[in-house]
Amino acid sequence: MKKVGDHCSIVIAAVVQEQINRFGEVHGTDGRTHTDPEYAENSVFKGVIVQGTLVLAPVLDALKRIYGAKKWSEGGVIETRFTSFTRPRDEVKVTFTVEEVDEGGMKIAYVCTKADGSVVQSGAAKA
Repeated sequence: MKKVGDHCSIVIAAVVQEQINRFGEVHGTDGRTHTDPEYAENSVFKGVIVQGTLVLAPVLDALKRIYGAKKWSEGGVIETRFTSFTRPRDEVKVTFTVEEVDEGGMKIAYVCTKADGSVVQSGAAKA
């Protein structure tokens, strides 16, 4: 990915409840809407929702590969919008598109969509 319009995609594998619980323990995102299926079923969400940051983590890994680990870790910036949620076993496709290339680096937009086409996250990164 080097010029405006270049794009690539990855698929984020579906997660199961045990992964959601472990992620919550490690990252402090262990609210009951994520980790307690009975509670979540009776909440406004009508079921467990995956932490948005658990969906974001593979996006960050991909950006590190796209920009290179050194460049990303020394100056990468990301802006993210969480627009919906995923549930256990939802597969998410992430599409990255180069928006700008200049002497300061490269800006890449991304969008995360579920199989039904609904957007769950979108944003842009620069490094």
